[in-house]
Amino acid sequence: TLVAHVPAILARLDKLEDHVAPILERVLNNRRHLASVEPYLDEILERFDDIEPHLPWILDNIDALAPYTGLLLKHIDELLLYADVDEHE
Repeated sequence: TLVAHVPAILARLDKLEDHVAPILERVLNNRRHLASVEPYLDEILERFDDIEPHLPWILDNIDALAPYTGLLLKHIDELLLYADVDEHE
């Protein structure tokens, strides 16, 4: 459940505030996506400063990305290098 993650969520609430509606709509209201993301929520919240600029794209593509949450987090540093290149082009 998300209860265990409440302290970390509250600590980042100022950055999460703008994303609450899409997160609720696309992740929390979808049991399959929530089941894919929730085991990695601590790591996601730890890396939120890196992930947050890309969150709109992530949420737009959540159907394809959610099943691979763990694998994507394992390679997040490499993936973010490519994301940053795409933003600057």
